[in-house]
Amino acid sequence: MLKARDPEDLLAVVPYRLGFHPRQSLVALALHGPRRRFGFTARVDLPPLANVPDVARYLVEVLRHHDADEVLLIAYADSDAIAGPLVHTLRQWLERAGVGLVDAYRSDDRRWFCYTCAKACCPVEGTPYDLSDHPLAAEHVLRGQVALPDREALRAQVAPVSGQRLAAMQRAFADVESELAATVGRGGADRVVFVQSGMAWVRDFVQGWLGDPRALTDREVAELAVRVSAVPARDIAWSMMSRPTASRHLELWQQALCRVVPPYEPAVACLAAFAAWLHGSGALAWCAVERALEADPAYSWAELIVQSLEQAVSPSVWQPVPLEDIERFAC
Repeated sequence: MLKARDPEDLLAVVPYRLGFHPRQSLVALALHGPRRRFGFTARVDLPPLANVPDVARYLVEVLRHHDADEVLLIAYADSDAIAGPLVHTLRQWLERAGVGLVDAYRSDDRRWFCYTCAKACCPVEGTPYDLSDHPLAAEHVLRGQVALPDREALRAQVAPVSGQRLAAMQRAFADVESELAATVGRGGADRVVFVQSGMAWVRDFVQGWLGDPRALTDREVAELAVRVSAVPARDIAWSMMSRPTASRHLELWQQALCRVVPPYEPAVACLAAFAAWLHGSGALAWCAVERALEADPAYSWAELIVQSLEQAVSPSVWQPVPLEDIERFAC
């Protein structure tokens, strides 16, 4: 078990808990029990002064929701003028809420400063640090965990396809659309039969891919995205997710999201967002659901995912919906 014993340990660990190196942010780490085990980790952008009370209130509500016994705060900013207002306001709110504050720090990427210590061990000019060969960072890397340079690098993992690849994907989608339309036209299938066949296709494809993960072809991305644009087929894919398999579902839907074209982004983006949330990758879930809302601001499932992320709902509450229930009520 990884143990953080001092500020530099904390600064080494936080990027791996978030998945990226925070900038202009405040990170709150919930601690539980007498051994102060790490629990929920929250990150917010440092707000303008007028929004400080609302952000502080939100963070305290989230921490209480996760039953935090104590909390550690780390602000990432070059200046105390930027970070200080939120840190000081949050300290007051935590005290009122009965949540203990262990320590609060600020980092400017070169030095750390302590808000809760006035001793010589924490000089006002800050304490220099270097995490380039920190053992806790190395241990996270050995475990296969990644800390990207910033949130923009995380967002790039779910960025839209562009350039020549976009033209290729548009052709693949056009081919799939034409073939599916021709299938309906030839068979004279009614809506129920067509929806049921789409649900069966998605179920079989996802099950097959989970058993043999691989790089998706353009054709597979196109058909998968077109199929799940129908809510019943989308819900089949969603209901197949569980916490033990979330990482594999995330890999599948990330592949699709990076090559999907309009107007098929919302369902694919939400499936990626849900898989990321279930995997515990909240920051990546935010990036994916933002992509869904950019494509369709009224997409209802995206709004529900946003509410779950804003309220910091734990993935542990998720109970998969039986496939037969989805199939029974879809048509």
